[in-house]
Amino acid sequence: METAVPTGALSMILDGTGLISIPSSYYSESRFASPERGRQLAQPPPAQPNFRLTSRRLTQDKRTSAPISDMKFWFIRHAESEANVQRIYANGDSPFALTARGLEHAKAVAGRFSSLDIRAVYTSPILRAKQTANEICKMSKIEMQIAPELSEYSMGIYEGTSTLPSTLGAIADAESKSRWFRLNDFDARTPGGESLNDMRRRFLPLLRRKSRITMAPLVSC
Repeated sequence: METAVPTGALSMILDGTGLISIPSSYYSESRFASPERGRQLAQPPPAQPNFRLTSRRLTQDKRTSAPISDMKFWFIRHAESEANVQRIYANGDSPFALTARGLEHAKAVAGRFSSLDIRAVYTSPILRAKQTANEICKMSKIEMQIAPELSEYSMGIYEGTSTLPSTLGAIADAESKSRWFRLNDFDARTPGGESLNDMRRRFLPLLRRKSRITMAPLVSC
């Protein structure tokens, strides 16, 4: 089964949890998933799509050694949004849609799934993710399913503020990620925001539930 879901600090959410076995070589390719995020955000938006396609075959529940259905999950980061261009933290109820370029990128990535037997598409309720998922759904002729568990981590008091490196939000965000990746402090968070463990608690149960429902490919945005 294949499914698509948003990335982020995805490798650290999935790996090392004692819940689901994935290849040790897997890592998140999101440009927002490293302590250097602030410096990266200072660079101009990339000319290529700013999302990545990542697929993993999940095979075993480490707690019980029970096999998980033979499926493939595709994890897709949303295409470029107005929030990316304006450099704004918009991880909650964001009104920011995809840019014209982002929409073209979403259509392009949907084309890459045209030859696959996609059985389900799950997306967070955030507009940019739904618009990205919609292009895949149109191509695959299936209906998207909203899954709040897939939402990006909350930035708390910094939602709606600038992501530029010198701002308080970017400094706090970089500090949280530094603690995640360098100190294994998975409870670190911005004030009022979510930690890596918070994301694990909502993301992994969803993944486990869906893995036992269908035996076909799924896509998450």
